[in-house]
Amino acid sequence: MKLTLRAEWRPRAVSSFLGFLDIKTGVKIVLLFAVFNKVAGIYGLIAIFTGGTLAQVSMYIYSVAALAGYYWGFKAIVEESPSKSLTTAHLFLVDHLLSTIWTLFFGVN
Repeated sequence: MKLTLRAEWRPRAVSSFLGFLDIKTGVKIVLLFAVFNKVAGIYGLIAIFTGGTLAQVSMYIYSVAALAGYYWGFKAIVEESPSKSLTTAHLFLVDHLLSTIWTLFFGVN
């Protein structure tokens, strides 16, 4: 016995980004925004010299390390390697979850 969803309940494959852009272009745009977010970590490392808290410094160091992962992921998207692209998607998800947890743990009083 095979369990499947009814045909009308099955999710359709995404064929465009925002309805008018190619998927590959959309992924590149999203990754570039993520890289822009992580580049702020490089400038945030100045917090070490101005007496930043451990939470700030650790997040900035993590952001710099995540830049290497995004660089690798961007190359994987350009190569159109399915397994590396899936790994990049997982990296993006883990980065999002870690950043959210960090903000909730250290940012909310």
